[in-house]
Amino acid sequence: MPFLTQLSRVKSYYIRHGLWPTLVRGYRGVFSGTMMLYYCDIAAFRQAPVLPSGHSVERKRNEAEISSLDLQRYAELWNPVIAKANMRERFGRSASLWLLQSEGTLVGYGWTLGGGTIEPHFFRLGRRDVHLFDFYVAPAYRGRGLNPLLVNSVLCHLALEGCARAFIETPQWNHSQISSLKRTPFHFLGSATKWTLAGRATVWWGPAPQASYATSDESSKLDESSESLESS
Repeated sequence: MPFLTQLSRVKSYYIRHGLWPTLVRGYRGVFSGTMMLYYCDIAAFRQAPVLPSGHSVERKRNEAEISSLDLQRYAELWNPVIAKANMRERFGRSASLWLLQSEGTLVGYGWTLGGGTIEPHFFRLGRRDVHLFDFYVAPAYRGRGLNPLLVNSVLCHLALEGCARAFIETPQWNHSQISSLKRTPFHFLGSATKWTLAGRATVWWGPAPQASYATSDESSKLDESSESLESS
């Protein structure tokens, strides 16, 4: 991630949450960089979750499909400085944005990309694999189980499109996200730490990642030792 982008994200987090939470988050990012990786075999996943009354999930494949009100709300939820540039980059890579609406108000979102990842990843994805990333629910709407509902809704749509496996990851310290994923079809794959330099990721795997579930392509395997992979 470019330095100026990272700096903007830190500043935005500081404005929303204050100094101490920002310092804690920074410490975790530097000294607790281990990620928990999860996979889901979604080929047979067909049952759409029942959303609460007044809630809906919408898929957007480009910026033109998003209303001006939702664009503004998305920027406010994430980072007003870099939100639109970030969105255009992702849409340019054929990523999809999934919007969670509550009574006509955007309260959460998540991104998916098929066959690859936006940034250098822990391993290379297969053609029918999908990466889920940057899922977020507004603080005022947390504690209602909306994040797993959004994730499950996205998985259902992807299964109907013929996707094979989905992958998602979260920091080891993010206990709320880990708990949320337990309410989805995702299964724990393994833990890993990643360092990225000049577009290449060096990965160090934790104990016993389940290599056979790494990708839908039989030719792609995980290695329990450190390895360097270019972004797919």
